[in-house]
Amino acid sequence: MNREDHDIRDRFAALRQEEAAQAPEFEQLLRRAPRPRPEYPRILIAATLCLALSFAAILGLRPAFQRRHSAPGGTALSITAWTPPTDFLLDTPGSELLRTVPVIGVGLKVESFPKPELNHRKVARNALP
Repeated sequence: MNREDHDIRDRFAALRQEEAAQAPEFEQLLRRAPRPRPEYPRILIAATLCLALSFAAILGLRPAFQRRHSAPGGTALSITAWTPPTDFLLDTPGSELLRTVPVIGVGLKVESFPKPELNHRKVARNALP
């Protein structure tokens, strides 16, 4: 060990001795008078009062909540009648094609298409020289 390590060790030892001199004896801590216990009835009364006030607030606000979320006639709105305010964004061009199921074999008749012309040029099939 070098000189700096011994110096640090001596400083920590001095701090430990200073702290030990200020600390009370263990037997004194055991003989110390117990702290007064908090008054549990007051805490219980305060907790019960808070609980009662919260229930009263919930029951008092419930009719206002029901009035706000009911139809003008007084009946509550159904969740199935609700539409989101951004529902129009889902209506894209051509979305009606996505809502239908195509049926194979039903549709335009083949006879309704114009017939192809059969007057095409014939290519001579000559052997290459």
